[in-house]
Amino acid sequence: MSLRWRLLGIIIAFTIVFVIVISGITRQIVMSGVIQLQEDQALLQLRQARSALEVEIMSLDMDTYDWATWDDTFAFMQDRNNAYLESNLPDNTFRAEDLKINTIAYISVEGELVFAKAYDYAADSPKAVSDDLLALLTLGGSLLSGVDELGKQGLYWLNDSLVIMSIRQILDSNEQGPSRGFLLMLRELNTNEMETLALRVGIPLVLKKSEYSREFEGQLYPDNELDFILVESSIDDILGAPSVVIAMQVPNTIFQKGLETLQTYIWITGLSGLFVVIVAAFLVEFVVVRRISTLKRNIEGVATGDIESVILAGNDELSSMSHQIDGMIQQLKNAEKDRIQTERLRVSGELAAGVSHNLNNMLNGIVGPSEMLGRSITEGPDLELLDIIKRSATNSVRLVAQLNHIVRPNKKQVNELVDINETVYEAARIAGPRWRDESIAKGIKISFHEDLAEVATIYGDKGALLDVLINLFFNAVDAMPEGGTISVRTFNEDKQVCLVVSDSGQGMTEKVQQMAFEPFFTTKVDVGTGLGLSTVRATVESWGGKVELNSTSGKGTEVKLSIPAMNTTITVKPLIKNAPLELKCRRILIVDDDNDVRRTLALMLKEHDVTLAANGSDALVLLSEEQFDVALIDLGMLDVPGNVVAKHAKDKQLKIVTILVTGWQLAEGDERLEIFDGFILKPIHRAEVIVRTMEQAIAEQG
Repeated sequence: MSLRWRLLGIIIAFTIVFVIVISGITRQIVMSGVIQLQEDQALLQLRQARSALEVEIMSLDMDTYDWATWDDTFAFMQDRNNAYLESNLPDNTFRAEDLKINTIAYISVEGELVFAKAYDYAADSPKAVSDDLLALLTLGGSLLSGVDELGKQGLYWLNDSLVIMSIRQILDSNEQGPSRGFLLMLRELNTNEMETLALRVGIPLVLKKSEYSREFEGQLYPDNELDFILVESSIDDILGAPSVVIAMQVPNTIFQKGLETLQTYIWITGLSGLFVVIVAAFLVEFVVVRRISTLKRNIEGVATGDIESVILAGNDELSSMSHQIDGMIQQLKNAEKDRIQTERLRVSGELAAGVSHNLNNMLNGIVGPSEMLGRSITEGPDLELLDIIKRSATNSVRLVAQLNHIVRPNKKQVNELVDINETVYEAARIAGPRWRDESIAKGIKISFHEDLAEVATIYGDKGALLDVLINLFFNAVDAMPEGGTISVRTFNEDKQVCLVVSDSGQGMTEKVQQMAFEPFFTTKVDVGTGLGLSTVRATVESWGGKVELNSTSGKGTEVKLSIPAMNTTITVKPLIKNAPLELKCRRILIVDDDNDVRRTLALMLKEHDVTLAANGSDALVLLSEEQFDVALIDLGMLDVPGNVVAKHAKDKQLKIVTILVTGWQLAEGDERLEIFDGFILKPIHRAEVIVRTMEQAIAEQG
């Protein structure tokens, strides 16, 4: 059954029942209100009685406070002088109308009873202090527990008699300490006191022991046949237990008057109720049910793809809910797009990392041998061919390094003095084919204009700056689908080197500018990861610089990089501290599962005693049988990983130096690096790189 028919059936059934039993329902409605009013009156008078009792407690507490913060009391607790007792605590003190106490006691901070006196008003003479009270006041007694600067006050059953107690810390007249102890005042609630309370409330009341272990508030015992309502409430005593019950008999006058007037209005109330139910049925149908049905159809339409939005017109709760549902649907769509894009990036990153590792291994067989050939070929046509090989290999190495930086950026950059203008030209050469291809493919014109002033160098990573510029150039091309001009300016400003890249493209709205640096935010359709500008800002800020974005919709975009200027010289730190470097013939174990890499490294180190291991398993055997000074170990071998081989080497030979030689771009803090004494990234250009790394590790090991 649909919601519409279910609601209509409920309303119709309720209407029929309402008409049949109108008199009974009206009686129930009216009389329940009358009874509630009667009960509210009873509870109000109960609260008045409690308030009157609280006034008595507060009155005693104020007296206790006045005595406890009296300088004479403060002095008495220090010197225990009898003059204080004789002048302030004679019998007539207890008989005074403005004090009205039965017992007073002074207790030291150690819980020692200093003085106590009790007075019997009936006998008009002093009496013995209750033993039960003394037990509560001694060290460890429950009355002194938790007494702070606000004191402790309340009711308590003492020897089956209800008393009011107040306990205060004894301080000086400025309420300063340290506390000298505690002052207790006690007043018995005798018959006269109860009659006084009853007069204040206007209704007789009774205070009795609670028969319950739980606290309850305003418990009623109504009886419409009687002339009164019995109302009770528990009161927590001074120890926090609900041990006291206050009971009252409140006259039942409101109920009697309500019963008399009920018959006059019963028919009017019944007919009015019928009218309200009918109107409610129409309102539920037209205001709620139909709009819910519309929202349901819209949601089903979104699921099938027929409808893009589920928003309902209006300004009510259903309209607000439709906006929220629509927002969640759009977020789910965007999240799914982001998930797909992130997964593509992850897969691309893993693929690129594997490809770069293999390329580094292959380039190691080109870079190293070409460097060694360069030492023997000094002239002739072969030298030109060798230079071409070396340049191509160097460019390939740099391309792989850039690929590694994109898919797995290294937080620890290798900073150096960088010429910004030179890097701008290099970035323009790399990115130039992009806008030339774009111009030819779309039949548009994209021009490039530079205004490069003579600027200071910066201290940063040239490869990272190159990535930043290429990123900005590509963004500019994407922002000019109908062509335009890319402009680059450099200038010095307040000890900063400023680089400005601007375009004459579509520009950005204010909202897009606010989100432009957020990761994964992009306005491009089906292209881009949304990481470009966030990466640009992170890179520039890592050099102590800042990035500013200025754009106007329809007028283009300008990105300004401000980077601290540096001197043109920098002191280069030597590879090892001990100079000159003392070279020795070393016994070296080369472990790599790539045959070309092994042979290249062996040729580079031919002046040393070199042993080759084709895999990790062979290396484990050699390390167990022979002694080596150094082990050059690849990381990603199929049988035994390089870090396991290095650990085995350290376990077998305490003085061996282990150097990791790998094509993987490892992240800073990779735990596999901990076992190695040095690290060399493939491809290796010169044997000196290996020798210096090796000798430095040996020197540091001692």
